[in-house]
Amino acid sequence: MDTHITEEALEPSIEALEAPIHPPRALTSHRETDDAYPVLFQLDPKTRVINCKDNIQWILQRRRGAKWQGVASCRTRDALIREARRLGAVSEPLNALPERQDGLINTEPLCDDCGRIKSKPRPGLPRHLFCIVERAS
Repeated sequence: MDTHITEEALEPSIEALEAPIHPPRALTSHRETDDAYPVLFQLDPKTRVINCKDNIQWILQRRRGAKWQGVASCRTRDALIREARRLGAVSEPLNALPERQDGLINTEPLCDDCGRIKSKPRPGLPRHLFCIVERAS
């Protein structure tokens, strides 16, 4: 048996060198409009909820062609549920989310009426100077 190999057989063909290289598709993406961006809830085939890249708000998105487009950016669960219902999407899974999404752990006391951070008493200023509810009364 003749196992003679020619030099031409050892050289790669031009077709092999010109073949396109396809890198593996990423499992996650950093672009909020991509399919591979991490999803919190898929409400229906054309509606989803994601965390923004800074982790300070939820984004309700609708599918527009090949990309996802932001419809509403919400920091409270109630606002997110309201916007999902407005689009006609099922909003029951959203009840599992925390009341607020701000990416921070807040240890400051909050006003029971308006939800803002209560100010500390200072000489000559009322205890909660910027409360909208207190100003209205």
